Amino acid sequence: MKDRLRGYCVNYLREQIRDYHTSNSRETFKMVAPQRGTIVGWVVRAWDHLPRAMIPAGFQKCLLVEVADDSVYSDPEMDSEMQTLVNDVVKQLESLDAFADIEWDDIIDSS
Repeated sequence: MKDRLRGYCVNYLREQIRDYHTSNSRETFKMVAPQRGTIVGWVVRAWDHLPRAMIPAGFQKCLLVEVADDSVYSDPEMDSEMQTLVNDVVKQLESLDAFADIEWDDIIDSS
């Protein structure tokens, strides 16, 4: 996700530089910060590209929650130590009833 957000930001800056060069302006180049709406759009697009199971896995990776054994997330590229951490977060989320308000049928898988 960070790579995607970084890419959006870099493209935004490249567009500014390109526009500056094509305008043949004699003024000094000044970067313009993106509008909040633009940043929100970047975040939404980046989140849309995340696999659904990665969200609880991220909480588990950060050791924020414990998770029940029946909701174990598995990633074939993840080493066993990391897999253990991911599974622990899922357990912690479930113990906090963090999934209670989620309507899984309403989630759109964009992967």
